[in-house]
Amino acid sequence: SHRRRFEGLRRAIEACIPKGLRAKILAKDDERLPSLQAFSLSDDGRYIVATWSTDFVSLVDVRRRREVRYYAEGNSSFGPAAISPGGVYVAALGERMCVWEIRTRRLLSAFEIHQSTACIAFAGDGKQIISCGRLSDSDIRAWDFTSMALLWTVEAQAGHFRKSLIAPDGYTMLTSQERADENRLRVWDLAAMADVRVSGHKDKVFGVACSSDGKLAASSAYEDSIQI
Repeated sequence: SHRRRFEGLRRAIEACIPKGLRAKILAKDDERLPSLQAFSLSDDGRYIVATWSTDFVSLVDVRRRREVRYYAEGNSSFGPAAISPGGVYVAALGERMCVWEIRTRRLLSAFEIHQSTACIAFAGDGKQIISCGRLSDSDIRAWDFTSMALLWTVEAQAGHFRKSLIAPDGYTMLTSQERADENRLRVWDLAAMADVRVSGHKDKVFGVACSSDGKLAASSAYEDSIQI
């Protein structure tokens, strides 16, 4: 059963490759191909969102094995992407933060956020987007995408956020941040706008995950270790 699930997920991931490029990839064509920028799963496992160095966002319905593309005028490529709880909205960051309704493919909002953003995630009731910056602009910000308003900002020490993840309760966030003096998974209480727990590694943390019931968190590091 695990093998069947893996094969189904693999086929869905392959479906994210823009049409017309698969043959070139298999043939190892030297022509420059769009590169994968970001990749994310919905909380129920139904959707996969992928962004490329192209002017569209790919959303794959895993059950139907169907790809749908989302466009926003003025965006030549997209980076960080996320899917809201329940698979209602999809967001991706290009020249602006863009949010679409998945069912209708309608662009709901497009607005500017950080000068440089490492990762994004939906929080709260699904109408808020959390953005984590990089390098000198490494603050954490919350946005109401319906009004395009900045709700709050938490100042974080300078460093590159590698990953952010919102737990099922909508108000607990897990982050990993690349800093010379820190190799930790941080747990944030978004309601209190503060980090409440940390877990240490011997090397840089690059991956975080959370169980579906929100009781367990996992982090992985370059030292080839996983902590739960």
